[in-house]
Amino acid sequence: RAYLNSVDGFIFNSEATKTVVLSVVGAMHASPLQYVVAYPSGDRFNASITPDQVRARATQTPLKILFVGNLIPRKGLHTLLDALEKVSGNWELVIVGNPNIDRRYTESIQRRLTPRMKLLGLLSDTQLAEQFATSHLLAVPSQYEGFGIVYLEGMGFGLPAITTTSGGASEIITHGENGFVIERDDSESLARNLQSLISNRDLLAQMSLNALERFKKHPTWAESMGKVREFIKRIAYSV
Repeated sequence: RAYLNSVDGFIFNSEATKTVVLSVVGAMHASPLQYVVAYPSGDRFNASITPDQVRARATQTPLKILFVGNLIPRKGLHTLLDALEKVSGNWELVIVGNPNIDRRYTESIQRRLTPRMKLLGLLSDTQLAEQFATSHLLAVPSQYEGFGIVYLEGMGFGLPAITTTSGGASEIITHGENGFVIERDDSESLARNLQSLISNRDLLAQMSLNALERFKKHPTWAESMGKVREFIKRIAYSV
């Protein structure tokens, strides 16, 4: 709180982050608060997938589920595994992320892996883009995300995203439209949503197309950083 009260201007990555920070600063700030919300982008891969390719991919089996995130409890991989224990049908899971941050957690995950699950560890951007392009959906049921760039990166490849209500990811993911937003640690709801996409490929295709359209409407990095640049220039003259 002492540090935040010394800050002249705030650049927030989501409305959720803004709400949290402003609740800490409150009325104690020494001067009127100046801030801007500038959403991160997910366009670093320059994905070129077409709607026709998205529709064709939605008919393929098995359902390919992708998790991208460090192997730490906050990212919710254990919740995803809990959900998959309840899901029937033909599916596969690919896990991408650093396994060395929390070795105990990683070992607990490894003990639960089945032949339908692959832990790939860290990948290059080229390798990760290939996983995005060949998967059907991105499932990262984090316990909290200030924003969640990875969801947008997946949407750039037409992947519906599964997230939780904790944090800012629900500002880009609309439940039932371009993904699913569940309560944190709610493996039952997650299982139902996964099952619906396995059994209803028309729903998967429509949500995939919606995800691609949502990505196209989101600001690029250049646009977001242009907004930040103008904000910095403005407050620099007022300090």
